[in-house]
Amino acid sequence: MFGDAKMRKMFRVASGLLHAGKYAAAEVLLRKWNEKDPDALPIMDFLSHALFRQGKIDEAISILLRSLEIDPQQFETYLRLSQCYFQNDRMDLALAAAESAEKWQPNYTKVLCIKAYVLMHMKRFDEALITLNKALNVKKSNGLVYSYLGLVYFELKDYDQAMATAKTAITFKRTDECANTVLTLCHFFSEQPEAAKPYLAELSKSSEYLNYLAFRLFEARYVEDAFPISESIYIDRGLDRGEGSLYAVMLVRRGRIDEAGLIYEAILAQPVKKEADHFNRGVALAGLQRFEEAVECYRLYEGKELSAEFSAAIANNFGNAWFNLDDFERAEAEFRRSIDLEPTLANPWIGLAECHLEAGNLAEAEAALRRSVELCPRMTEGFLGLSNYFERRGDVEAAIEQVRRALELEPSHAKSKATLARLLERT
Repeated sequence: MFGDAKMRKMFRVASGLLHAGKYAAAEVLLRKWNEKDPDALPIMDFLSHALFRQGKIDEAISILLRSLEIDPQQFETYLRLSQCYFQNDRMDLALAAAESAEKWQPNYTKVLCIKAYVLMHMKRFDEALITLNKALNVKKSNGLVYSYLGLVYFELKDYDQAMATAKTAITFKRTDECANTVLTLCHFFSEQPEAAKPYLAELSKSSEYLNYLAFRLFEARYVEDAFPISESIYIDRGLDRGEGSLYAVMLVRRGRIDEAGLIYEAILAQPVKKEADHFNRGVALAGLQRFEEAVECYRLYEGKELSAEFSAAIANNFGNAWFNLDDFERAEAEFRRSIDLEPTLANPWIGLAECHLEAGNLAEAEAALRRSVELCPRMTEGFLGLSNYFERRGDVEAAIEQVRRALELEPSHAKSKATLARLLERT
């Protein structure tokens, strides 16, 4: 329809706009050409990219699907479609698109890496490991494959193998952010936090792995190390991708309730875009003491296919909400459900212990609390719970010892500081 010279000129201009980050201007140009020739695949490819970069994911998906109707053998289009679905938190469709790309290019490293990346986010680490080993057999000189392998081995708790593969990755690129994140976490989880510092220093403020790093450190209760990372993310990005929720949780732990409340209110003012947003809204509502509304938020996940880990987290939050509503029977049932779904999580054991303490079942409470610190040796709440247990038994000295242990792990923990001050007044 168009002369080659006109088409080439348009592509040069569009390419320049995209490379310069002028996505809105590129969109205007490309839409005009798309209206004139709606079946031109190169135009659709550029236009989908411009839309994706502006966060217009649904529009990008529509264009990519139309492109695949015209030519279903475009593996690069499947990859872009996978990235769009990934951004929309539709991991099932993201994986299906990546597998469609693999069908046409089964031995292309980029295809295998994107598929593995989706599998990792779906917590399907064994499958990701198989995919990445296949990629390694295709090309052994790809640093990205090694960095992703390091992340998978870390999640599989094989820290030695994780460090070995991540160190291989940084021989290709010293600033590889995935590999440096893995090395940071492996040293923390191996009780070598000082050795983690050089790798942590390699991560830029804009790294997509910072949020993951903060969450994983917080889960392992390296709270004092997670806090400055989470704070910097929040200052830099605001409420993007749930960072604000974690920051607010840690502010509460420090006793900065009013600041956390403002963040929770801001979270609730955001539109729901992804499935995970309901979880963050539930956390925000609970943080604002609106527990009945939090329960309704978590109920939105009922009947949906979720990972065992996510289902366990929801059950634990259900338990906390019911506990704060003084419905201890429902709370205990939810904590037990969380434990059944994911026995290695420490949090529901804390909640179960609190239910036992309310019922006066001290022996059962002690067993649950000791199980929590066995699963997570840095679990501040576990030692604080043991302090509560010993106080109820009348052993104030033992209670003080336990709360001191909590403060050794997390010196800024406001509840532990208040508990210690109260107990010391009794001696």
